[in-house]
Amino acid sequence: MNDLQTPLEPIEKESSDDMVNIQIEESLVRETLMAIDSANFNEDLLTLIVFGVILVFVILSGIYGPPVNIHKKYSYPFSKDSPITNIKIPFDAILPINSQNSISIAFMRNSDAIANNLSITFRYSISCTHNNTQRFMASHPHDEYIVYPINGTNLTTSITLFTDIILDYNKVEIDLTFDHPYTHFSSFILTYSIGTPDHAYFQIYFRFLFSIVSAIFLALMLYFLRGLEVKLWHLEQKLTVPLVALLIFYNNPFYIFHVYNPSPVFVILDRILDSIFHSYMCFFILVLFDSLRYKNRKTDRCFYIPKIIMCSIILIVYSIHGIYDKLHLIAEHNKNYNTTAITSVAEMVVYLTFLLYTILSILISASRVDVTERYKFNIYLSSGLIAVIIMGACQALSSFKLFSESSLSFVIKFAVENIFSFLMVYFHWPYEVLMDEYNGPQDNNEPEADFFVNEQ
Repeated sequence: MNDLQTPLEPIEKESSDDMVNIQIEESLVRETLMAIDSANFNEDLLTLIVFGVILVFVILSGIYGPPVNIHKKYSYPFSKDSPITNIKIPFDAILPINSQNSISIAFMRNSDAIANNLSITFRYSISCTHNNTQRFMASHPHDEYIVYPINGTNLTTSITLFTDIILDYNKVEIDLTFDHPYTHFSSFILTYSIGTPDHAYFQIYFRFLFSIVSAIFLALMLYFLRGLEVKLWHLEQKLTVPLVALLIFYNNPFYIFHVYNPSPVFVILDRILDSIFHSYMCFFILVLFDSLRYKNRKTDRCFYIPKIIMCSIILIVYSIHGIYDKLHLIAEHNKNYNTTAITSVAEMVVYLTFLLYTILSILISASRVDVTERYKFNIYLSSGLIAVIIMGACQALSSFKLFSESSLSFVIKFAVENIFSFLMVYFHWPYEVLMDEYNGPQDNNEPEADFFVNEQ
């Protein structure tokens, strides 16, 4: 019998390095379910289709909406014997609701002009008045400009002489002087572009409507979450509430006041709010994908630090470039293109860095996400790809100058960002609260969790 007895093998202890810190706390007492947790594939597919159809209809409203600008062209012939001096061209009946105006000049080449690029020298001054009261005056000295022919025509590329987005005057007058005649040009064409009142009204209605919808979504979500402590919210819900709150300011329901009383302060404030919303949306996307691989585990401050740094850089660069660009659209007649190019390149580099960071987070999450979170990962990824594809298609249309005079360029940005935010609200909607029979010891002196610390 003793021969049949074998000594028990000692059990090796597992290394603590392989242990996973599972979060078991008060969240087990009251567990919240979100709409994305309770829906099946067919329901979520239907949701994506519905939101996609809404997005398409909103974009179509921009394509077939009112034109952004109207253009008035004036042609003046060159004399072969004498220069053109002090020709004054007035543009009046300007209203604040026109929102923007600009003056550009192009040249018609003679048929015997052979050179691909031609130079021309002239000087001009701009005068803006309101009921004969001077509001703005600027003179541009003699300067040489290089113009290039447009393929298939004798018309050259245009030169922007003046642009403004603060129309606190009702008349613009340009004074042009060509000091000597030009034999390779037959005439010059002056184009005056001014914003349409219908487009301004379209923006007012569009912004106000989406602001109201955003406010309703935010109020209802907070109402249904009112019975839960903030630390029991899902991390996705903690991220979505500030997103929708910022969306209201981003939509800017008070745009009507700027339309009727334009001010540089409003332009700068609008750009700052725009920058804050976009930087937070970048933070939202990074955290949303990266947090999926932390199911049932705590996310500490180190989880957020790289993302906060990345999005803070986006906020700073986007704000600087936007404010600088907007300020140089106010009574602009001699733009510093070098500085503009620097800020544009900086913004492009920052966004490319963010894009790479996002792709890396998605790839890491795709390889490490828990099987229970795989479905949510696929839904988030599908939603993001649909938004990117639609926005990319509309940008391609704009680059080919299709619908360039429509409201599409304004609508596409607002539509995609609003519909995507509403979709996130729907997915993270508090579906129901489950009461669990857990009566373990509770420490009433336990400190409150940070807002963005994952307690699930």
